[in-house]
Amino acid sequence: MNSAYEIVLTFMVAYIGGFLAKKLKIPAGGMIGAMLAVSLYNIFLSGAVVPKVTRPTMQILGGALLGHAIDKEDIRNLRRMIKPVILLVLALITLNIAIGYLLNMVCGFDMATSMFASAPGGVSDMALIADELGANTTSVSILQLFRLFGIYIIYPPLFRIIGKRVYRENLIQSQIQKKQHRSVENKKVFRSNELRCFLLTLIVSFTGGVIFIALKVPAGGMVGAVIASSILNIKTSKGYFPDKLRLLVQVGVGALIGKQMTRKSFSSIDNLLIPIVLMIVSLIIFTAILGVLMYKTSRMDLLTSLLAITPGGIQEISLIAEELGCNTSQVIAMHTIRLIAVICIFPSLLKIIIYL
Repeated sequence: MNSAYEIVLTFMVAYIGGFLAKKLKIPAGGMIGAMLAVSLYNIFLSGAVVPKVTRPTMQILGGALLGHAIDKEDIRNLRRMIKPVILLVLALITLNIAIGYLLNMVCGFDMATSMFASAPGGVSDMALIADELGANTTSVSILQLFRLFGIYIIYPPLFRIIGKRVYRENLIQSQIQKKQHRSVENKKVFRSNELRCFLLTLIVSFTGGVIFIALKVPAGGMVGAVIASSILNIKTSKGYFPDKLRLLVQVGVGALIGKQMTRKSFSSIDNLLIPIVLMIVSLIIFTAILGVLMYKTSRMDLLTSLLAITPGGIQEISLIAEELGCNTSQVIAMHTIRLIAVICIFPSLLKIIIYL
């Protein structure tokens, strides 16, 4: 089958899944629907093809989407996050060690495999580091993959139930802010200039994303785009990203995640079902406890606290936060710190624990 045809077909499947999930009002439906649709397509037909350039492109577009509406007030609020940041790093270390020991004792994995399978990092990052320390990289990759799938499928509706009142308040406030933002935007920028502002936002976002990718910053495409587009909006109030393109960004991210689910990884569920269920249930319990603790000890609302502590990908979690009406600037900041901590601190820490 022609590669270009496979790519088009993959994104068509992703769009249909995302569109239907959105219509069914599933939280973060565009991403979750696309992820499930592409996963099923790849499991049964093994035909999902997503070009490598899609990941950095989606990171940058997602960064532009999230960063274009950040204003001076959001930046001022970030100064109050020293206490949540310290709590986040300590909480993730506790979470990793607790679930790692649980997998080791209950499921019989060696300590290296247990620790890296439960580490709050990316699938490929953790597999690469785990390989250096003699862990079972296949088990690490599969457990990490299902951890992410569990988070993206279970957490959005669960968080909506847990914080239904907060969700409603946040969503109403978010919609008011968006209307106010558009009202100010329409006063400063005539409608005929929206395309110009959108192109400016894209150029600035891609520049920032490419620079951060070149510097090898974790999730550099998204982090660089968020920083660049937010600076543009803070300085000029010309940050602009059409609402109609939000679904396309979510669909693209969902396709990227769904492509990772292959027939081989799906067939491994039988052997790894108990550790997968154990890890996901443990994550839900720990996330709820730590999220409420962060909510009680910081100025963040409940849903923002829960999303900030959730160990998923920065882009995926940020998109879910934006969909649920959370404070996305706080979530992005917290997850950027988490990624840096995971890459810089966790390998050395896990090495010490493994060889104790």
